[in-house]
Amino acid sequence: MHKFNWLAPVILAFSVSGCIKSQADIVEEKQVNYIGQPIETLVMLLGSPSASGEINGQEFYTWTNSSMLNISTPVTNTARNTGTVYGSTGGYGNYSGSTTYTTYTNNSYQLNCTFNALVKSGKITDISAKGQNGACNKFARAL
Repeated sequence: MHKFNWLAPVILAFSVSGCIKSQADIVEEKQVNYIGQPIETLVMLLGSPSASGEINGQEFYTWTNSSMLNISTPVTNTARNTGTVYGSTGGYGNYSGSTTYTTYTNNSYQLNCTFNALVKSGKITDISAKGQNGACNKFARAL
């Protein structure tokens, strides 16, 4: 039996990192457009934050997003059979054969992204995103 179990992690790696620019990197590139803007600008684009608070005299706002990535991975299987056939007159013959067929293994991966904004005196001082492309895409598109 020949399996392609290695394929799911490869597909996952391509879809959430490396070969394409990370959505979190795109957010970092776009941050220059938002530094110095009122926090309401992000609230209008992203909706209500998941959390907010204050640390060391600076406010923070956090948005989170989760999504599921479902991948169906093909698995190639080979069935083999051999045997002997006996005839009614005492003769016999041997046979062997194989067939190849494909089944699929379904894999699900939880993707998460956290988008943070730091604010001082009502103005954005820093934004960042951390997570996988499938989940950070929401924030990158909104900006």
